[in-house]
Amino acid sequence: EDGHYQSAVRTAFVVLEERVRAEGGFRESDHGADLMTEAFRAGGPLAIGETEAEKEGTMLLYRSAVMALRNPVSHRVVDEIDEDYARDVIHTVNLLLRIMNRES
Repeated sequence: EDGHYQSAVRTAFVVLEERVRAEGGFRESDHGADLMTEAFRAGGPLAIGETEAEKEGTMLLYRSAVMALRNPVSHRVVDEIDEDYARDVIHTVNLLLRIMNRES
């Protein structure tokens, strides 16, 4: 509502990473794509899916979200972020959190 769309997107991913670290037993220094890979890989503490393909797909979903949506706003100013884009990203992060909650 206050127009700080880049900050809102960044904060959504902070919440996701904090939840993954807490639920998976990771250190505060674990973050980003590597955290998502270790947390959701087959055999990882947060692996989700019944088959190896489902587990890999879920891991790639979390890893890709961090790489494609979080990294740009965390490493540089992105002028193209508007209210609609920020809302869509926040909804995406919310879905990722919901998937984790459903499986725990």
